[in-house]
Amino acid sequence: MGLLWILTFLLPCYAAEPLQIYTEFRRLDVKGNVVAADAEGKPREVLSPGLIRGGYHSLRIVVRPPRNGHYAMMLAQNPENSIQMKLYRELPPAPGVSVPDKLDLVTKSPFEWDGAAVHVFWLDLFTPADAKVQRVRIEAQVHDGNGWIIYPMEVRVLAGIVPRVRTNGVQAPPPAASSDTAARLALREYLCEEKPRTTPAGVNARSFIYRNAQQDVALARSLQLKWTREKLTERLAQTAGAETGAAFCASQSPIPSPMGPEWYLKVRDFLYREASH
Repeated sequence: MGLLWILTFLLPCYAAEPLQIYTEFRRLDVKGNVVAADAEGKPREVLSPGLIRGGYHSLRIVVRPPRNGHYAMMLAQNPENSIQMKLYRELPPAPGVSVPDKLDLVTKSPFEWDGAAVHVFWLDLFTPADAKVQRVRIEAQVHDGNGWIIYPMEVRVLAGIVPRVRTNGVQAPPPAASSDTAARLALREYLCEEKPRTTPAGVNARSFIYRNAQQDVALARSLQLKWTREKLTERLAQTAGAETGAAFCASQSPIPSPMGPEWYLKVRDFLYREASH
C-alpha cells in the first residue's frame, strides 16, 4: 500500500491521460472523447467534490490504455467503508444511437480486460445519512501490467442531509439530448410546478442523472422553511442563469452557459451549501 501512495504523487501528469474522472454531465464516446452534445465549456476538474449525506453523487471514469495489454481496475477508499461505491461499465451505444447510455453493474473487483480499447465507467457514490462529516480519500486505480495508474480524490462529506426521495419513475429525455436535460426537467418540476411524464427507471445514465437531480429538488423543498418558496425559486432560477423564475419557466430551451452542461452544478453547489450551514 505504501507504494500506491508514493505513485499517487509521482504520476499526476501521466494519470491525466490514461485515467481521468469527469462529472456525470460529460459523456464520453468509445474513443474516450467528450461527445459533441456535452462538449461546450471546459470540463470541471474533479479533485474534492462535496457529497451530501443520504444522497448519491455520480462521476464518470475513463481509462485510455496507453498500449495493448492486460488491465485491471479497482476502487479504494480511506477510511474504509465510509462511502458506498458501485461501479458500472458504460456499454457502447446501440446501432442508430450516437451516444452511450446503458450501464452494466460491475460485480467483480478488480475488473479486468485485455487489449487497448477505451473503457468508460459510471461511479455511483452513496453517502449514508448518518455518515461522519469528514474528508474521505477515494482512488480509482488501474494496473497496466507494469505498475499502477492512480486518480486520487479527497471527497468532502457535508453536514447537509437530503430527505428521502420517492418516485414512481423518471423523466427520460432522448439519449442524444444534452446530458443536463434530465436535470433541467427535474428542476422545472420544482420551479415551474410542472407535472412530470414519467417512465419506469432503467439502469442508464439518463435515469441516474434524473435521480440525482430529484435529490436536489427534495433538498430545495426542505430549505423552504429557511428561505420561503418564493425567494428560493427566484434564487435557484438566477443560479441557473435566468433573470427571474418566470423567465426560466417561460423558456423551453436550455439557457446558454459558458459552463456547458455543467451549469447545473452551480444549482447543486448552492443547495449543498445552504443545507450544510
